[in-house]
Amino acid sequence: MTRPYAAMIEARFCSGGVLIENIELDGNSGELVLGGRRGDKGWQIGCAGVVFRNNAGAERMVNVHAHHQPHDGFYIDGPRDPTPGTVRHFINLKADTNGRQGMSIVGGRDYRIERSSFTRTGRGAVASAPGAGVDIEAERKKSIRKLAFLGCRFADNKGCGMVADSGDTADVSFTDCVFVGTDNWSVWPNKPGFQFTGCTFAGSLVHAFGDSDPARANRYTMCIFTDDPALSPNGQLRLRKNLSADITHADNVLFDRCRFVMNHDGVLPFSDGPIYRDCTMSQRAARRAATRGTFEGRNVINGPVDLGMSAIIGETVLNDVVVPKRSQAEAQALRAAGERARLAREGKKVKPLP
Repeated sequence: MTRPYAAMIEARFCSGGVLIENIELDGNSGELVLGGRRGDKGWQIGCAGVVFRNNAGAERMVNVHAHHQPHDGFYIDGPRDPTPGTVRHFINLKADTNGRQGMSIVGGRDYRIERSSFTRTGRGAVASAPGAGVDIEAERKKSIRKLAFLGCRFADNKGCGMVADSGDTADVSFTDCVFVGTDNWSVWPNKPGFQFTGCTFAGSLVHAFGDSDPARANRYTMCIFTDDPALSPNGQLRLRKNLSADITHADNVLFDRCRFVMNHDGVLPFSDGPIYRDCTMSQRAARRAATRGTFEGRNVINGPVDLGMSAIIGETVLNDVVVPKRSQAEAQALRAAGERARLAREGKKVKPLP
């Protein structure tokens, strides 16, 4: 197997600063002659736009457009050890119609990525899984910490808009970003310390990371969750089972002052464990939503919603009716009783109460 190049631009083990700006990198994947597949899925062979590997010095990219790369538009493999004070700043990157990922981040810390777009991965002549806009996945015993995305767009990728599901990855923030899932989940943030502020999600959220420690659980602040197809470049949204979010086992995942607006076929979150604080929710579809968790502050919900055995700590208004309050202890006791009843119906052994 041959490839036309490993990377159009590669910087590795640089102690001085690296600057790449005002350049277009066209991988021309539509003109490649494809042989047999390589790797577990598709063509897993490096053939990227820009590759950074183990650079101790500053890294800066401005106005770089990487498109139609057979592999990744951008591949970021930062140094294993911290480099305090080193600037790692990417501004106005555009990754479009690349084969495997718009951007892979497989190691490093303190990257700041602003006003960038990661779109249509897997839409060209060469397509390989995962097909994400951005994949944040620590590899080779490295860790990933303190990434910040600001004003970025993740849309119309064959895979997830953003996925983080493996490796030693934590503490990533997204501010004023837009995630649009047309074929797949809009976002899959199954790692600790991920925070989203002022973001918009069109398409389903899945695998929000929950934890007994609230500081490690995912946090969503002043975000909007919508099924508005006008946000999709092709007018289509991927809502798995029509759900705006599928987030079971999501202990302490926090939705703070968020809005869930389901004006089409979308259904409010299927959830168990998260905290909803000062949120508004609306749903037009007739299907009943199972939105459960802990409701704090003042939440206003309109639509066919079953709150189940949720804890109602603050004022929760469901279809213009104030829901009676229920403490965490009361909610837990009701859930335990329900589980015991289920086991008894199924003829399974039920442990005696202490």
